[in-house]
Amino acid sequence: MQLKQGNMLVGEYVSMFEELWKYSTLFYHLNERMKCIKFENGLGPELWKAIGILEISDFCTLTYKCRFLEDFENRQNNKPRYFEPHPIKRRHNEGKSNNRPHWKSPTNKFSSGNSSRPVK
Repeated sequence: MQLKQGNMLVGEYVSMFEELWKYSTLFYHLNERMKCIKFENGLGPELWKAIGILEISDFCTLTYKCRFLEDFENRQNNKPRYFEPHPIKRRHNEGKSNNRPHWKSPTNKFSSGNSSRPVK
């Protein structure tokens, strides 16, 4: 059994692996860890590096972790870049020497001028 994930999503790979596992000679000598090892060996390189070191012996847990990592990676790739300056704002502020906002310190409404008493 030499199934590789290739361009398949983890869910597709799991389905095909489960379908083909029924025909494997290892299926008749069911060892959950062996099944996990065969599955891990077919994963793509990024998932294999992240999952292989965990030595997961439960197939359901292994597939859950693979799906989680795949979803996490997809969210990271689609995450908006909030900290990059917007091109319009950058052009708008080009001539200014200091683009940082000027913050005013909050005034204490309980302090009275030059009083030497501490304000609580």
